[in-house]
Amino acid sequence: MVAVARSFVAGALGHERADPLFLVAVSEVITNAVEEHGRIGSDEAITIAVDAGSATVKIADRGRGFEPGSQRPTSPGSLEDRGRGLVIARAVAAGLTWEPNHPTGTIFVLPCPPSPSR
Repeated sequence: MVAVARSFVAGALGHERADPLFLVAVSEVITNAVEEHGRIGSDEAITIAVDAGSATVKIADRGRGFEPGSQRPTSPGSLEDRGRGLVIARAVAAGLTWEPNHPTGTIFVLPCPPSPSR
């Protein structure tokens, strides 16, 4: 699922515009959504919308919702196996935001970084 979604985003943005690190951020957010759906037993779709004009990706899930204060941050040097997804996504997709996806879930908005000068 994650690899297919990443490929979809790269194709929709244009492979020259879809920075590999940005695609890692997309993968992390999608992985979190898939894991959340698994935890709650949801079979609802996780949606991915790409706006190539504004270079943004929206990922919407139907989980329990995301409250940033409820997440225990993982420090970059930690040996824990989990908890780095949003740290990575925020570092790569500066300006990442989220909002409620009513009636349940979260919509994450990832702005694609500008294309590097060639």
